[in-house]
Parts: sequence; structure tokens; C-alpha cells
Amino acid sequence: MKGPLDGDAGLAAMAMKEAVAYRVWFWLRLFTAAVAMTVFSFFWRAVYAGADRLAGLDLDTALRYALLAQVMAGVGESELLRRMSFSLREGRIAHDLSRPIDLQAAEYAYAIGTWASGAVTRLPLVGLLVLYGASLPLDPLRWAAFLASFAVGASAMFCFEWILACLAFYTTEVWGIRITVEAMALFFGGILVPLDLMPGWLRAIAEMLPFQQIAYLPVALLAGITPLADAPRVLLGQLAWAVALLAVSRLAFARAVKVVTVQGG
Repeated sequence: MKGPLDGDAGLAAMAMKEAVAYRVWFWLRLFTAAVAMTVFSFFWRAVYAGADRLAGLDLDTALRYALLAQVMAGVGESELLRRMSFSLREGRIAHDLSRPIDLQAAEYAYAIGTWASGAVTRLPLVGLLVLYGASLPLDPLRWAAFLASFAVGASAMFCFEWILACLAFYTTEVWGIRITVEAMALFFGGILVPLDLMPGWLRAIAEMLPFQQIAYLPVALLAGITPLADAPRVLLGQLAWAVALLAVSRLAFARAVKVVTVQGG
């Protein structure tokens, strides 16, 4: 007899299979990530030339953070906006809404599979990280804090993306929103530059946005920027974001399905 979670587990497994099915796309993404890590390695060494510390960060810590952030950049992608837009454009949303499932929960299960496959497929990049002199921490507590932070942060970002995906019910296309969100995530999420190196006013803006949930907060814990003693505070803050965004996302979806249309009818 199948349990209540079997369907969600199947969706997660399907996401992992799809992620590795397109070999050309897989190798292309891995190659571009490797190039980005190489560029960032030279960039940060140049930035620190003649300087011991910047904004309280030494070269080893900044380099470890920068390279880990590049690895994580491809792990936290859920592709939710693309899938929702495609579902509406092709008319599949009508079938999905008629099924006796919680669509948001099903998409969340799919996102878990996407995150898991992203972590597995980017494991080869860890070799580059070590090659460029960014040693990984050995403290299991730091790794546990990192994993917990990513899990909660990724869930919070999923809810945020779900809110944005609900706009597709009104527009049937969210390509522009998707590109804008990706660009903002690169900058305000701490993927390009640690938030510690931002001016105070700009960091304050970044901290009012949810983009730091996937990259900066978990990676800062793992890289040693955030002290391990601050992990409970970080996790509680992320949990607050997740709960608030979940509540808003449920309300947004309940309203959006009342105006759903698909292209062609």
C-alpha cells in the first residue's frame, strides 16, 4: 500500500532524473560554473593584493566564500517560474488543478528533487574549490548548521517564487519577472559579492529582501564568516521568513486560481 508521501517522493525523483537526462545541458552548466570559479579565484586574489583584510575578511575566508557561493548558485534553483509559465501556456494547468492534490506541495516536492540533483551534479566543482586553495571546514556542527540553513532558506525562497509564479495566472508569461529575479538574486543574494563587503545602506536593502536565504546565509556559516554561535539566530530568522512567505503564498495562490486562463481558450 502506498503512503501519503509516495506521490511527492516520486515527483522529487522525477526532477532528479530530468536534471541529468540532458547531457549537453548538464556539461555546459558544469563548464560555465568552472569558468566562473576560475575567474573569481583570480579576481579575489587581485582584490586582496597588498591588503590583509577587507571589511574584516581575510583572503582565505573571502575566497572560500566566493567559490562556495558559485557552487551553491546552481544548487538552489527550483525552476518554478519557468515550469508555471510553461504549464499555463500549454494548458496543462487545467489538468493539474483538477487533480486531487495540493499543487504547491507537489511543486515543492519537485523542487526538492531539483535541489538534490543540483547538489549531486555540482560535486565535481568541489575539486576546483580545493585546487584554488579554498579549504573546506571539518567541523560537523558547521556542516549541520549549513545544511539546516540551506533547507530552511530554500523553502523560504520557494514560497517567494511561488508568489511570483502566481502572476503567471494573470499574464500567462513571467519571462521578464524570471530574468529580473535571477539578476537580483545574483547581487542581493551574495553570489557575486559577500554582503559584508557592501556599503551599510546597500546591505540593509539586501537584508530586507529574501534573496540571501539560499546563498549568503548558509554559505557564510560554512565559510566561517558567520560564527557558529550565531547559527540559532540565523536559523530562527530564516524560519520566520519561511513561515511568513508560506502564508502569503497560500493566499496569493487561492486568489490567482480564480482568474486562471490559458492561451488558446
